[in-house]
Order: sequence, then C-alpha cells, then structure tokens
Amino acid sequence: MSHQFVESQRSIAQCRNFFLFSFSRLPLVFIVGGWNLSRHNMSVKQFYRWLDIMEGDKRYFSPHIELRRITLRGLGLVRYGLDTCEDSTISRNSTQLLEPGVYGPYIGNQPFGDSIGADVPPHTFAKFVRDAATVAKRGHGDFNEESKLSESTIAEVRARDGNVCCITGRNDLPTRVVWLFLPALADTLYPNREDQRGINKMFNTIDNAVTLCQALVEPFMENMFSVDIDDNKRIVTFADLTSYPNAPSLPTELPSLPAGAEQYWRANFKRTLMVHFYGGDIAFEKSEPGLNPDDLFEEVAEWGYDPKHPKWETPIGKAVLTEYEEQRASLEGRS
Repeated sequence: MSHQFVESQRSIAQCRNFFLFSFSRLPLVFIVGGWNLSRHNMSVKQFYRWLDIMEGDKRYFSPHIELRRITLRGLGLVRYGLDTCEDSTISRNSTQLLEPGVYGPYIGNQPFGDSIGADVPPHTFAKFVRDAATVAKRGHGDFNEESKLSESTIAEVRARDGNVCCITGRNDLPTRVVWLFLPALADTLYPNREDQRGINKMFNTIDNAVTLCQALVEPFMENMFSVDIDDNKRIVTFADLTSYPNAPSLPTELPSLPAGAEQYWRANFKRTLMVHFYGGDIAFEKSEPGLNPDDLFEEVAEWGYDPKHPKWETPIGKAVLTEYEEQRASLEGRS
C-alpha cells in the first residue's frame, strides 16, 4: 500500500496501515501513532477506547476528539502539512471496522491543536531495565533498585498462585515471579500529579506480582503481549512470538484474576499500548547509516548522484531526489 509520505522504519517494521497525525505544530503535521489493522482488526469504538486509555491522563486531552480522514501536501524534505480533510468526523460510537488510512484529530469542525500521541514511544520494560543497569554501572544510581523483587514477595506470590502460570493456567512448566508493572516506572502513570513521592512504593505489593511461565518472561518484558482486563480479560498480542520457540501458546483470555490485580493489569496494558502505538514519524527517527535525508540532499546538490547506487532506490533516497528536482525546477522557473 502506497502512502502520501515517506514511512519510517518503525512504521514499515510494524506493517502499519493506519496513521494518526498531530496538528499541534501546524503548518507541519507529524505521525504520533499508528496500527497494523491486519493484526488488530478493531472497530472504531475500540480504537477510541484504546486511545482514551493511553491519553486520558494527559492534561490537555479531550474525550471529545474524533477522527477525520486527511490528505497531506509536501512542505519540504520529508516534511508534510495538512492539505484536505473529509467533511465529517467518525463517531466515537461507531461499531464499523476502523479502515486503513491517514487520519487527524478533530473536535467538531476544528483540528485538535493540543498534543496527542507521542513523537517516540516509551521504552519496553526490558529496555528500561537494560538502560538502568548501564546507568548504574556508570555510578549514577540504580533505578532498578525500586523494582527488585524481595524473597518474601516471591514466596508470597508462589504460595498464592501455586506455581500456576497466570497467562496459560499451566503448572507443568518452569515459572518465575515478575512484576505486572515495574515499580520504578509507576510515576509515569500520573503525569499531572504534582507530588509523586511514594507512588513507586505503592506498586511494590504482591497484588502487582504474578507467576509466569519462564519461557514467556522475555516477551512479556518486551511488552509483546498484555491483557485487556476490561474487555473480558482478553489477551492481546502486539508482536509475533515466533522468535521464542519454547514459549507456550497463549489462550484468548486470562484464566484467572487474583483479587487486587486489576489496576496493575490496566497499567501494564496502557504501557503496552503506548509502546506499540506511539511514534512512527520519520522526522524523529534516527537515520540508518548513509540515509540521513539532509545529508543526502546536500550530497545531491553538491556532487550529483549515481542512479545505480541502491540508496537512491530507498524511500528516503527517492524522496530526496524528488525534492531536489522540484526545488531545481522552481529556481529555474524564476530565472
């Protein structure tokens, strides 16, 4: 499927076909979220529900935001602006399937100009742990300290769960006790709370810990799947687990739910949604070696280009050549 813009590597890797653009920096617009609707075959109503889960705690978010299809126009090298929009918004109550396409947020007839989505996604739990370990080695404090499971907590969780995996319901595989949501990240759930002292300690509780099959721990920490507690405890996968051949198959819903775990599953699901939905604009993505658009444009302007070089067949390379030819034609037309 071709689009009106150059896709980032993140969008390509996720096979996105739904793109949400933000109007917070007009006249430029940027991708702040997207889905692969072939994987997530969702209704419009479900899309809005997930959006509200991710965005509801933001200071300027409005529950009245609705989508409109939009078209884009080029405003320079891999930069885009709003060209046209459909006359009507897509109702929040629609049970129709969400269709692939390019969309923008509106309230009534006006583009929603405040922040929505994010330029880059938050880290997975696993990446946070890795980065925190690197920081600790440099002597700048151990951010993982708040997320260390005590032996007493592990023992209490094992006694409660009886060595049964919370996802599969099986007790015949090696297991490990893990946090549903890392206590060290708990303050990120309350961006508008002025006094965040003690929030992380609130998440250091056995209600926030579960027993999980050892083979599922790594993909769980990479936020590859989660549970939508408020949708019949549905297990939602966001990436293929085929790279984990020893991982057991996942059921369609959580087999059981320990008392007190609901809020922590909700926190986990919110983080996982954000990890996979947010970001995706090429402007905020680190360029592949040799494919920085500004450097390529300078190269063409100063030295020309070899059409046989494979970099000019990449989406970035083609966009650079198109922009260069348009600018050259414009300058020649003025002379």
